Formats: sequence, structure tokens, C-alpha cells
Amino acid sequence: MPRLRESKTTSKRFADLLQSVEQSDRFQIDALKVEISEQIYRAMNRQRISNAELARRLGKSRAYVTKLLRGTTNFTLESLVRIGRALSNEVQISLVSKPTARRKTKRTKKRPQIAARLSPQRKASQAR
Repeated sequence: MPRLRESKTTSKRFADLLQSVEQSDRFQIDALKVEISEQIYRAMNRQRISNAELARRLGKSRAYVTKLLRGTTNFTLESLVRIGRALSNEVQISLVSKPTARRKTKRTKKRPQIAARLSPQRKASQAR
């Protein structure tokens, strides 16, 4: 039975580590960058707009649009508004209260949704 106890301890440590990472500024910033890139991509798909067409509308290069869609761009409000207009969309930003301790418990059940946003490479490394 010592192995079972060790496994629970390791599992608890991993859960604590994951929670601390998810609460870090870096994680939240990177998650927002990916979310914005995904929203741009979805808007382009809905309207059947190519990278080249978005680049033309923005007066930028196709490489710039590719960089936007990579999920690593540090967007400015200015760039978001321009991209939104080029896609006939409106940018909305909101601040929301942090969840209370009770809400965090509920939130842990939604972790698979967070994992679904990770790239295939990160999923594979997490599975190890």
C-alpha cells in the first residue's frame, strides 16, 4: 500500500503545481493571446476570408497575419480594433471578478476545457 499513498501524494503535488501555474500572470497572458487568435481565426472562417485578404484589408503582409494567428502576438488595443474592423466585428473587453473559493471547486471540473485549448505538442508532453 505505500505505493498508493505515494501516488496520492504525487497526484496532490501535481494538482497543486497545475493550480499555481494556472493562476500565474504568464499563463493567463498566454491563454488570452491564444483565445484572441482563435477568435480572429473563427471570424475569418465564418466569412471565408483568407490570410491574404485580411492582410490586404489591414494594409499589412501575409506574414503579419500568420503571426497573429500563431497565438503568440502581444496584441495592442489599437491592433485589436483594426483587426475587428477589418473583419466587420466589434472588440469587447471586460474585467470579471475572481472566483471565490467555492467557485474554484466548481471550476476544477472544467479543466478538460482548458486542456482542449492546448496545442497537440503540449497535450503530448502533459500525457507523459
